[in-house]
Amino acid sequence: MKTRHFPRLSVTLVGFALAAFVAAVLIVSLPLRNYVGSYEREVQSEVALRAGNALRLTMSRAIEREWDSLNALTQQIEMDNPAGARSFADAVVRASSAVEWVGVATPDGRVVAGSRRARESEDVGMQAWFYDGIKRGTLASYHDRRATASSEATGLLNLSAPVIDRFGVTRGVVAYSLRLSWMENYLREAAEQLDVDFAVIDETGDRVIEVSERVAARLPDAVGGLAKFGSDITRYVPAENGSDDYVMAVFPSLLTGSNIPHFAWDLVVKVPAMTQNAGLSELMGNIRWAIAGLFFMMAICAILYARHYILPIERLTRDAEDIAAGRLVYPTDSSSSRESAHLSSALSVIQSRMQGFRMFEAGE
Repeated sequence: MKTRHFPRLSVTLVGFALAAFVAAVLIVSLPLRNYVGSYEREVQSEVALRAGNALRLTMSRAIEREWDSLNALTQQIEMDNPAGARSFADAVVRASSAVEWVGVATPDGRVVAGSRRARESEDVGMQAWFYDGIKRGTLASYHDRRATASSEATGLLNLSAPVIDRFGVTRGVVAYSLRLSWMENYLREAAEQLDVDFAVIDETGDRVIEVSERVAARLPDAVGGLAKFGSDITRYVPAENGSDDYVMAVFPSLLTGSNIPHFAWDLVVKVPAMTQNAGLSELMGNIRWAIAGLFFMMAICAILYARHYILPIERLTRDAEDIAAGRLVYPTDSSSSRESAHLSSALSVIQSRMQGFRMFEAGE
């Protein structure tokens, strides 16, 4: 007859404890990993939003300074004194590295004074900065799209405002032409401090400026459409063609504030995405040590439990086997648990009765 082998109770206890421990680790660690990964993306999105808002605020303040300077100049210009207007224009160009050209135009669109005499007598009546500026003041743009792929952006940002006399009559227009390269360098310096990449997109969706020093991947072609939603948006962009993942934040307006005219250029900020393994390495390392400590404590507890509760039952089991085999044994008294005490008492009674039965048979 084939003997069946059953596992020892202490072994099953340890095995069950180990299985329960592994199951608990899986149940806890997998959702934790997913949660931490999701939390990391939220944090990186917040970083991109904060960096973008900082860039917008920095650029807005710089433009606002030039806008305030322009409006102050409109209060001092005398349209009947072109030489004096030219002196003011030359002074502005010397004082500001951002300004390429300052011009003063009459209501019929003729430039009567220009810094360094540039563009004087030119008819600018059909240019956007003139016909918008003579009405309310504007911030318009001109840039050479063929040059945007170069290392430095080219083109001009035109600020213009009307010259109004004390009777409320518009006497002309004053314009500042700001260098687009100045804007790029200004944003680049701020982005260096924030450790982000950025791009500036014009109203047609073309990239006027794009700096990709930390994230090699170019922006998706549809990025311009995201700004049309009218609110700040973040997107997680997975790796393509060997590039790294990154988080992108799109802002529907490069400039903020109510003191400057509306400007229909958008800002995009790119932040390198931390890989989940990199972000989890320190946390998971701490968790591993905690798990190892917990496993060690569970092992000690399981051993102590087995020695105090399981081993007495195993000894009584061997005593029961000896009694069944007819050997004269005296079951070990055990009080480690109610079950072991009852089993020990029952085996003692059985052994006593069997001993009495043998003596009775021997007497016959």
